[in-house]
Amino acid sequence: MTGRVMAFTARLKPAARARYLALHADPPAPVLAALRAGHVRDYRIFVTDDDRLFAVFTYVGDDFDADMARIGGDPASVEWHHVTAQCQIVPPGAEDGWTPLPPIFALD
Repeated sequence: MTGRVMAFTARLKPAARARYLALHADPPAPVLAALRAGHVRDYRIFVTDDDRLFAVFTYVGDDFDADMARIGGDPASVEWHHVTAQCQIVPPGAEDGWTPLPPIFALD
């Protein structure tokens, strides 16, 4: 699959770990549909023993900003992010708990 690979990191509130994992065991179908419609593919979230989250996905569209805005305005996605954000530590001044990670190595 060709496209733009995006990676992010975040931290879970330790007391919210079980809830966050349960939410992601069965995400709402409309949220998944919005991601697919926004050209997001191969989206994965990993969690470490110390409650750090690592997310990676491939973007296969032509207008990343427009697609992310569309996903961000989707009512199901807005609600999903509201619920899941309650499980995350959001740094002061940040829009949400996710921090983009710059690539430093790639093997094609």
